[in-house]
Amino acid sequence: MPNFGLGGIFSAQSDRIRRWQRWAEHFGFHVVVQPSAATVLRTQSELQRDKGSLSIREVSWIMFPFDFVSFAILSGIGFLGASLAPVIRLLQITRSRHLRRAWFWLAMMIVGFVFGYLALINLLPHDTNQILVKLICVVLIMGGVFVFSVAVLALQTAKDVERLVHLEKVVIIDPLTGVYNRRFFDEQLDREIGLAERAGTDLSLLMIDIDHFKSVNDTHGHAAGDRVLAVIAAVLNDSIRGSDVLTRYGGEEFAVIAPATNAEAAALLSERLCHMVSRKQVECPGGAKIAVTVSIGFATMSGGDAAETLFLRADAAVYKAKRSGRNRAVSGDPVDRTSTLKASVA
Repeated sequence: MPNFGLGGIFSAQSDRIRRWQRWAEHFGFHVVVQPSAATVLRTQSELQRDKGSLSIREVSWIMFPFDFVSFAILSGIGFLGASLAPVIRLLQITRSRHLRRAWFWLAMMIVGFVFGYLALINLLPHDTNQILVKLICVVLIMGGVFVFSVAVLALQTAKDVERLVHLEKVVIIDPLTGVYNRRFFDEQLDREIGLAERAGTDLSLLMIDIDHFKSVNDTHGHAAGDRVLAVIAAVLNDSIRGSDVLTRYGGEEFAVIAPATNAEAAALLSERLCHMVSRKQVECPGGAKIAVTVSIGFATMSGGDAAETLFLRADAAVYKAKRSGRNRAVSGDPVDRTSTLKASVA
C-alpha cells in the first residue's frame, strides 16, 4: 500500500535526489550536498540503503540539487545559448558583407563565453557564504540575460529596418516597370536643381513618350500594353548612365533626370535612347511582336530655371517631336536643336 506519510514524501525526494546526482556525476558535475531534517525522518533501512549505495547526503535545495554557484553558471550558459538563435537569424537576413562578418564574430564570442562559463564551474569557489561569490553569481546570470536581450533587440531592429526599406520602395517605386515613380521624380528634380545651382554644373531633363501607345492597348489588349511599358522601361534603364535617374512620370510617359549634362550631351543621350528603343521588338502574350518607338523632348537648365519651367520646356518639346513625325528627339531650349533618328539606322 502506498505510503502517504512524511516518511514517504521524504523517501520520494531522496529518490529524486539520487537520480539528479547520478545525472550530474555522469556529466562531470560535483554536487554539493548537506544534511537536512529529512534524514531524521528516514527509517533505519532507508539510511542503510543510502549508505551502501551512494552515501547520499541530503541536498540543501530539495527540488534542485545544484548549489547556487552551479545554478548561476548554468543559467548564464542557457541565456548565452539562447542568444545564438537571433544572431544566426541576423546572419541569414543581413545582406551587407561587413555586417555579416560582424554578426559572425559576435556568435563566436558568445560560444567563447559559453566555454568560459563552463570553466568557472570548477574554478569558482562554491562557498556562497562569501558576498563576493554571490555577487559574481548574480553578474554571471545578468551577463547571459544582457547578451540574450541585446541579440533579440538587434534582430527586431533589423526586421523593422527591413520593413521600412520595403515600405519606402513601395512608396517611390512603380510596381509595373520597377523604376521610380512620379512622387520620387518631383522630389529628385528639386534636389538635383538645388545641387546644380550650388555646384555650378549643368542639368538636363528628358521627357519620353511611347508612340502610338493607345493603339497597342486597343489592338492587343491592356496586358500587351503593360508588357510594352515594362520592356521599354528596362531598355531605357539599361541605356542611361549610372548617374541618370529614370522615372515613370505617368501613363506611357517616362522622364530621365541627367545631372552634369549640357545640351549637346542631352541631345546625344536622347538620340541613343530613341535608337535603342526602336531596335527592340516587344514579345507580348499570345506571341505577337510589337515594334515600338518613342518621342523625346529634352531641356537643359539655364539661369533662373526652376523645376516647373524646366519641365514645361521639356514637355513642350515632346509634343513638338510628335508633330514632327515621332521617333525623334527635340530640344526645348531657346536655341532649337532638333535631331532625328530613323528606326532603320543600325
